[in-house]
Amino acid sequence: PWVAGDVIGCTLDMDRGEISFYRNGESLGVAFDNVKKSDKSSAYFPAVSLSHGERCEVNFGALPFMYPVDGVMPLQQPPPAAVLARAPYLTDCVGRLVRVMSGKDADVSDSNISGSEPNPNCSNRPSDLSGTSTRAEESLQAETAAHSHSHITEEDSALVAGALFAHLRPLLKSHYVIHFALLPTMLRVMVHDVSDFAHVSTALKRFTDLLFLLLEPNEATDCLQEVMRALAWRCRVSFCLPPTDRQVGAHDYLSMVVALVTGDERMISLWVKMPLFNETLEALMSRKQPNKYDLTALMPLVWWHGATADESCSEDKMRAACGALSDAMSRCEHLQAQICAALMCYTPPETRSEGVA
Repeated sequence: PWVAGDVIGCTLDMDRGEISFYRNGESLGVAFDNVKKSDKSSAYFPAVSLSHGERCEVNFGALPFMYPVDGVMPLQQPPPAAVLARAPYLTDCVGRLVRVMSGKDADVSDSNISGSEPNPNCSNRPSDLSGTSTRAEESLQAETAAHSHSHITEEDSALVAGALFAHLRPLLKSHYVIHFALLPTMLRVMVHDVSDFAHVSTALKRFTDLLFLLLEPNEATDCLQEVMRALAWRCRVSFCLPPTDRQVGAHDYLSMVVALVTGDERMISLWVKMPLFNETLEALMSRKQPNKYDLTALMPLVWWHGATADESCSEDKMRAACGALSDAMSRCEHLQAQICAALMCYTPPETRSEGVA
């Protein structure tokens, strides 16, 4: 019972001889048992069956899994554990610095936004760095903490940012790290309150300013293009209203895209020059349709005229649930319109030159 935008997982347990499937992190049960163990003369290869017009994107571990399964390893090994411990710490330091520079409280709980998968390494300094850290790294934590609740000058922020990116820059060459550490940090920097949207744009603009300034041009382009691709992909696979509080909805990803591209020709320029620009735009303009099981999670309360009186549900609660879903859809449509408006207002530099001539 899958629908477009679903994330289908497949696990192969050679110890038990079982192949199981998952839909958006929910187990669909064991599909095949008594699977023969491969030997030197045989092997198993992944395969996908598609109908006409269907397409899919596969991930064997090159990027973090949207819905990881406990006890299951990807075919493609992730970066070393030391990198996965250091990267979230460094990106979180940059995020705190940006929030201080923008006049916002630097103490942000990881439970606010961390993508669809929780990232326990983002808030606190990872303990396994103690044996490999340098004095510069140790001083960064004290320096950022000292400025967390005080005014920070542009000179101070430049010094701290430069020290952070000296360690972060080589890590951001990995797309895995961008998805695992950078994107969740940028989401935490973003403020959800629409009334404070101008401040959201300022905070994210400061973040992208640091990336443009402290990375080589080709590195900044590759990094931010991957951020745009990641946001588009997550929009495609997320509902406008997340089924649970632990998940992030399409509205959050669309809000970040709007904040990134509004009034920043650099971001729009590198986005439209992406080889996968058409695919990312299509994903941002799409809306994942729920099936009956998804609707059960999105709208657990159902009421109709003539229904037996039940304290758990009433006409008012039903109207509230429908209203919340309708509002979420309207907000997504409004953000999609803003993205289209930003693209329509953008004029490539080469076109401007031709017009002047």
